[in-house]
Amino acid sequence: MKNEKYFYLEDGGVLKSVKEFGMKLDEIPNHVFKLHVNAQKNDFALWVEHVFKQKKLADELKTTTNKLESQVIVLKRLLAKKTTKSIKKFKCKKCDKAFTSKVGLSVHDTLAHKKR
Repeated sequence: MKNEKYFYLEDGGVLKSVKEFGMKLDEIPNHVFKLHVNAQKNDFALWVEHVFKQKKLADELKTTTNKLESQVIVLKRLLAKKTTKSIKKFKCKKCDKAFTSKVGLSVHDTLAHKKR
């Protein structure tokens, strides 16, 4: 069964996610990459934009036809996303514990500091 979100490479390879695209881009043969990315088109940018709704990343990918530059763009974006997610920016004023979201802080406050 084919998944309509997958990217099917001209050589038969399949990419299932933006993360997989970034990790496997260096394994895609140059001639296959050039079939998808050249002066006339950028199939990967269209895929990222329309399937995953990541317009900013797609716009960045459209700025190059170079495979290594494309990989750097994708991996930087994935790294920034991961780093941002793990930053603990909400601190409990009562015990100084840190949380990554307001929801986490609220749940902590309810469980740890509210009288029952």
